Amino acid sequence: MAIKGVVRGDVVFSEEPTGEDQLSMARRHVVEGERRIAAPRRVVAKLDREGHDNLATDGRVLLQALETSLALARDDLARRSWPEPRSRRT
Repeated sequence: MAIKGVVRGDVVFSEEPTGEDQLSMARRHVVEGERRIAAPRRVVAKLDREGHDNLATDGRVLLQALETSLALARDDLARRSWPEPRSRRT
């Protein structure tokens, strides 16, 4: 059975139907990202309060990566939320 998808480098992005449209998936990614980032934020704040500077610094590195991922998800959602441009007739 052949897998349908898009190949970028060594990665195949499947085009298997999931029952979820692109906008719904983008919304879900933002919600999941916000949920994923909440606990590490609390942990880093607690490490700071308790004076665990080295651990807090390591936590901030991870937190920055999660925040970058969330920002990308938000950008994707914003891009997908804009209406499709109308084609011009010439």
